[in-house]
Order: sequence, then structure tokens, then C-alpha cells
Amino acid sequence: MTNTDWGRGDNSSQAARRQRPVPRRPRDSQRPSRQPTAKRAAAPPNQRRRGGGERPMLRRRRRALKIIGLTVAAFLVMILIAAAAIYTKLNGNITTAGDINSLHHRPSASGGAAINVLILGSQTRNGQTGHFTGTTGTDISDTSMLVHVTADHRHATVVSIPRDTLVDRPACRSRDGSHTIPAAPHSMIDLAMNVGGPLCSAATVEKLTQIRIDHFVRLDFNGFRKLITDIGGVDVCVPPPGIHENQNSGLNIDQGIHNVTGDQALAFVRDRHGIGDGGDRGRIEMQKMFVSSLITKLQSQGNLNDPVQLYHLADTATSSLTVDEGLGSISKLLDLTKQVKNIPTHNVTFVTMPNEPALSDPNRLVPAPDANLLWQSLRSDKSFDAPTANAPTTPATPSPQVPAGTKVSVFNGTTTPSLASKAASELQTKGISAAIGGTRLGAHPVTQILYPTGHQATATALAALYPGAQLTPSPGNAAILTVVLGQDYAAHSTSSTATTPTTQVPVPSAIPNLQARAADQNICTGLPKSNG
Repeated sequence: MTNTDWGRGDNSSQAARRQRPVPRRPRDSQRPSRQPTAKRAAAPPNQRRRGGGERPMLRRRRRALKIIGLTVAAFLVMILIAAAAIYTKLNGNITTAGDINSLHHRPSASGGAAINVLILGSQTRNGQTGHFTGTTGTDISDTSMLVHVTADHRHATVVSIPRDTLVDRPACRSRDGSHTIPAAPHSMIDLAMNVGGPLCSAATVEKLTQIRIDHFVRLDFNGFRKLITDIGGVDVCVPPPGIHENQNSGLNIDQGIHNVTGDQALAFVRDRHGIGDGGDRGRIEMQKMFVSSLITKLQSQGNLNDPVQLYHLADTATSSLTVDEGLGSISKLLDLTKQVKNIPTHNVTFVTMPNEPALSDPNRLVPAPDANLLWQSLRSDKSFDAPTANAPTTPATPSPQVPAGTKVSVFNGTTTPSLASKAASELQTKGISAAIGGTRLGAHPVTQILYPTGHQATATALAALYPGAQLTPSPGNAAILTVVLGQDYAAHSTSSTATTPTTQVPVPSAIPNLQARAADQNICTGLPKSNG
């Protein structure tokens, strides 16, 4: 085919296309109507499109769900980031002082799941002022308490070891780890931490008791002050005629129940010249009362159920404590807390190591023969029933008596029913004229005693029946005292009537002078005499 043929063929087809008639589009009236077929069945009414509005609405719902989902996810991420930050912050607060498992010549481990923790109160004077100043650079343990938690984790015995006790201290690494401190016979137990840190204290207590220490916890002055302040103070009972000790501890406090915090709380647990014979025995009895009141407050007022308060306490505690490496993280501390948090208050017993004056120095103490019986009982995982314990060797001050003819009106300041009736009946059995006043609206965490002018002494005597009660002057001259029962009374009332299985055993009769105190004991009983 020539180029001419190609051109002609092309022109012919273009002409044919131009001459082909174009079909006309039928008008609407001429279009055949469509009937629904099986493939195009009518949609159900709930899915039928109406004016094109259904699909946009579904799209809007899907968009809204996406936004909500993204918001929740972002919120969860924020929570996780905050939790991680808190965990990191608290973890970074903790100070450790060596691995307790690095000690040599150790006793056998406790059988089962029993736990032994050594609590040390440091009297380091670094950064202190006023009555708390002294030689800096020292780290003497003012307080030593061995806590034995039974294998069932339902009972705890807290043994106070007087700081003036003479013991045989084993050889220890120095506090800075640079050299070994030789063993020392007849050395005061409080010096062990000063020469070799908490690890040396743990080794010394193990040698004394033949009980294997699982962990140690050291708390200093600053940490103690802040912890007690953060929880709102602790209620204490001061025996008559009060403590006014300006020369040493600086504690000035009248007889009766007081809430102490900050420097006053520290002076209270440190004072010994204003109580008993001026030695360590009387101070230990006051420390027992203080710690038992602290436990009662933490359990009754719900400080550990408030997340904000719990964080502040955790932040303060982790910043103030020095622990062994076995407790050197938040997760490890929480594991220990979980193991001991369900111990009922009435199953916590405070005892003092049996002791007697040293022949070489009457101002020093040595373990009495009965101490070995105590250590043997703890090694056998026995707990002690404090109410059956023998009376303390230090003279106890009887609780002040409510004068005959005193009239008391009792109000229920809680949501627990029938408390006022119960309390009034208890007062009547003691010869006190008590009447039910009714219910006071509002939450009253602590029992209050309102007294008219001139009746403070009677109110103080009445407060001995309600440990931790707050005394408040009330206007008026009517000689009627008012008791507003708080949650502390409700908690104690509930626990005292509950039937809880117990494996406690009485204090062995072979330990005649064991000084024991229950954590739920009235804080105004079993106290040594104050020296004014």
C-alpha cells in the first residue's frame, strides 16, 4: 500500500464517522421504569439511606470513637510515664550500705518464711542544731530493735536492746570500707555502727542472739522528724508530773496526752534523763509506747489508703532510710511491706531484752541469763502474748482515776452504729455517771474530750480510758464532760471483739522479768515515773 492509499483509507473512515447518526438520549418520560430485582432488594428501614444522611453519621461516630480511643490511650501513656517517673524518683532516693549476705560466721537461717529485721536509730549530729548538736562525723545507734515476724506473717515481736549493753563485737570492715576493725570484747553495742556501719551492727546482734538477720533499716534524726511530721504527729502519754528536761534532750511537756511532731517528737523518743532512773530502760518503755501509738494511727486513720499521702510518706521514707542491698529497691521494699502489712495490732508485742547492771560498771548493762531463753524462743519462731507478760521491772505509774460523781455525756462521732451506747456502758461499769448524747455529724478520726473550766485534771484522767484522745476546753461552767467517739475508738472496739485465730503463746514462766507491751495497749499504762 502506498502513502496515497494510507491517506485515502484514513480520510474515508473519518468521513464515515462523521456521517454516522448519533443516538438521542430518551426523555425521562420515555425511559422504562426499573423494578427491584433479587440482586437489588430493598434495604431494611434501619439501613435505608435517607437523603444521603446515614453514611456521614456513621462516619462521624467512627471519628468520635477514634478520638475517645486515642484520648484514653494517651491518658494511659501519661499514667505509665508518671508511674515510671515516680518509681524512678523513689528508687533513686534509697541509700544502701552493703550486702548483709557478705557477713561471715553467721547463724543458720530462720526456718520457713520467718523474717528478722534490725531497725537502727542513728544519732548522727551532722547538720543538727540546738539540743541535737554534738560531735559531727559519728554514727552511733541510739536505738536498736530486732523485729521477728513469724512464718505465718500474723505475729511480730519487737525486741529492744538497750544501747548501754556491753557485748562482744566481732571484727568488722570500717565504715568507709578501707580496713578491718579488730574484734572488741565488752564493747557498747551502740558503737558497732559507729565503727563499721549498719553491717557491723547486724553482725554484732547476730553474735549476741544467734539469730540470722535478713535485713537492716537505718533511720537518722532528720528522717524521723520529717516522717512524724508528714503523718500529722503521734499521740503520746506523759506520766505525772511531766517532763521538763532543759539540759539534755530539751523536752518540756506537761503530764497527760499530747500530739508530738518535729523536734518535740525527736526529743520525746530520745529523752532518758527526765524519765525513770535516768538510764536507757525508762527511755525504751517510752519508745515502745510511741511506736505502738504510731502503728495504731497508721492503721486507724487510713494514711496508707490516700495515694497523695502515701507518695509523700514513701518519698520521705526512701529519702531517710539506709538499707541493705536486699531492700535496695522500691519493689523489694514493697515485697517486705506486703509480707507484714496484715499483722493485727494486738499481735504486735514489744519486749526488752532481759538485762542487769554490769559488775564492771553500774552505768552499763549486760544480758541477763533470761535473755538466752528469749533468743531461743524467737529461733523457734514463737511469738509472745503481751497481756500475760509479767509487770515491768521499772516502776509503773497507775492510771489517774476519774473522781467519783463525774458526769459524762457520750456522743458517737463515727458512722459505726451503737458506739455511744457501748462506751456509756463501759464507763458505768467503772462507776462513772455516763449518758448517751447521740450522734455528732461529721468524721471524727480521733476521740475528743471536751471539758469545762476547772476540770482539766478530770478530763486527763478520763482520757486514759481513750488512748490518743484529744483534750479540748469547752465554754460553760456545767460540770459535765463530753466524749465524742472517733474512728480510733471504733477501730479498737471492732478489733477487740473480733474472733481472730492466734498462735501466740504466753510469755514463758522461765522469763520472769521480761518487759512486754502490746501495740494496742492503753498508751497511759505501764509507763515509768517521770522526774518532773
